[in-house]
Amino acid sequence: MKIRDFIRRELAKGQLLALKGDLDKVGLTEKVEQAGVKVIETAPEGEQAMVISMPKGTVTPFHDNVEGRCIECACEIIHRPHYPSNTVFICLPCATGMMVDTEEDNGR
Repeated sequence: MKIRDFIRRELAKGQLLALKGDLDKVGLTEKVEQAGVKVIETAPEGEQAMVISMPKGTVTPFHDNVEGRCIECACEIIHRPHYPSNTVFICLPCATGMMVDTEEDNGR
């Protein structure tokens, strides 16, 4: 299954989750919730998480970011170091594009 299809399905069901921690630090919790993503304190035990990450080169207030690759487009990204090993990462442009596509599919 393509990641784009997974995100569309989860957004449509209202089951896409985001971890609150760093969202609060950078003031994005409300915007993420408005996009239809449920913000939670901690990931459910044993669940695979998908983290929306910033493209490499983005200035952030954190100095201990880890580099990786977007699961959708394979661009270089940065993310926080505290995620479990089964976490998948998607860049902000890909995630935003998927959310816009989903809103258009739902007539928003």
